[in-house]
Amino acid sequence: MRNMPGRLTILIWIATCWIAAACGEVAEVERAERSVEEITHEHVRQYLVEHPELVLEDPTAGIDIPAGEQVILEIEVVLEDTPTNVTGLAFSNTATYLYNYVDGNLYSQRVGAAGTSVDMTIVGPETMVVEKTGPASMTLGAAATFTLNMQNTGSGDAWNSTLVDQLPNGPNAGVCDKAPNGFTAQVFEANGTTAVSAPLVEDTDFNVTFRGQPNCDFTLDFLTAATTVGPTERLIVAYQSVLDDDGENGENGGGRASGGIFAPAQG
Repeated sequence: MRNMPGRLTILIWIATCWIAAACGEVAEVERAERSVEEITHEHVRQYLVEHPELVLEDPTAGIDIPAGEQVILEIEVVLEDTPTNVTGLAFSNTATYLYNYVDGNLYSQRVGAAGTSVDMTIVGPETMVVEKTGPASMTLGAAATFTLNMQNTGSGDAWNSTLVDQLPNGPNAGVCDKAPNGFTAQVFEANGTTAVSAPLVEDTDFNVTFRGQPNCDFTLDFLTAATTVGPTERLIVAYQSVLDDDGENGENGGGRASGGIFAPAQG
């Protein structure tokens, strides 16, 4: 077969949807102003943000593919955080291409066969379960250890978790006068004993923000990749706290913890 060089246009349709929720109306095809050799990761990212379709072409010299050879394009895209893009949604990507059968002759342009990826499914940390445990009793002046155990019961990784612990603050028993201390944190497998991460480091992997009276709580913000909690995994935090000086014998303190997940575009 005779090699007929010419311009090749590759159209990649980001469907249902990497860039726009459910893609909606397909935008009018636009032409990239850069040759394939000039297109960088950032150029592709910006173009994808602005257009639900991406066209790669070299309008000047063309992209010539010798007989029996191929062009492979790898494009990284990011799933947007939109109401439509929910866990469990299946979507696919479709690519089509045009080519000139005769070099430089637009009238010889032909449509190549479309290619569609297999369905992909959105996963995410849609459910998290937090359990707080502590001693049955405390003694004035003696530190007691409490544990926060947050398990990812969803289908995808949880990044940048935030845990809020509402400390007990009864009229005759509480732990609000002094900030809790001695924090340890680590990610474990579902069994809670097999380590996934190294011990996390306070002020590096996570921060603690304590608020005394009248709020009586503290917030744990997890910051680094080491704090990622995969499906079924657990983020276990332990800390020490002491009773307020006005605590009275026999009083019930109480307290509760809650967790939240904030997932930035990396994925």
